[in-house]
Amino acid sequence: MDARVAKLKQFEAEFAKLPADPDRDLVLSTVRAGLLEYQTVRNWERNPDIYSSGITGSAFNIMSRTFAPPEVRLRSLIERERKMPAVLAAARVKPEESAQDYTEIAIQQAPGIISFFQKDVPLAFKKVTDQKLLAEFRTANDARH
Repeated sequence: MDARVAKLKQFEAEFAKLPADPDRDLVLSTVRAGLLEYQTVRNWERNPDIYSSGITGSAFNIMSRTFAPPEVRLRSLIERERKMPAVLAAARVKPEESAQDYTEIAIQQAPGIISFFQKDVPLAFKKVTDQKLLAEFRTANDARH
């Protein structure tokens, strides 16, 4: 988190130099909200749902937005899926600090998240025909559940 805090502080300092403007103020508010989260609130220490919802949202953004051809988006998803075990491992290292309600929510959502990766994510890339890419995707995606 130290690198993120340093980067946010750098952004804050740079944007604060700009003339007052609603867009600048919006950016500054967002940066300051991030600093508050990383330095004070530290919700990631109490809410394991942040991790599972984060990776699910990350996959959903790639599969649902058509910013690039399906093959390009699928390659991006594969790279993200390869990093997901480390994200989920981070969620497991803080169970003694997590609030019971958050933990229960994360547990209740787990079957839906698994189903999302088993069914919805593959459907989003049904037009991809590159068999090597699809095999790589199956390997990465099957590791999620």
